[in-house]
Amino acid sequence: MYITTHLLCRDTIKFLKVKWLTIFVIALFSSSITIMIDNIFVSNSNILTFFYESKMNQYYSLFDFVKALTPYQQKRLLLFSIMKLFSSLIGSTVLIGILTIFIKTIAFKK
Repeated sequence: MYITTHLLCRDTIKFLKVKWLTIFVIALFSSSITIMIDNIFVSNSNILTFFYESKMNQYYSLFDFVKALTPYQQKRLLLFSIMKLFSSLIGSTVLIGILTIFIKTIAFKK
């Protein structure tokens, strides 16, 4: 049996109409995990207040802004960036993993 574009589109829309609530709950769960990891790792956001208080319009690029920072502030910025990257990576991995398991269980249920 050939899979046509029309058949694939129809099946996808039907799947989303039936399972939209479950997919929404899964997305909500993974985003709450990301937020919790953010709050655990980056509980003190002094680096963000520095960025908001600084005058960004006097710098031509982000490179110039980072060069103007002190070494301590550069280390804090690097640590903050790594933690944000790590938390979003964990949240995305959880979302993809749960959705993959969900689709596999629905597909092999028949």
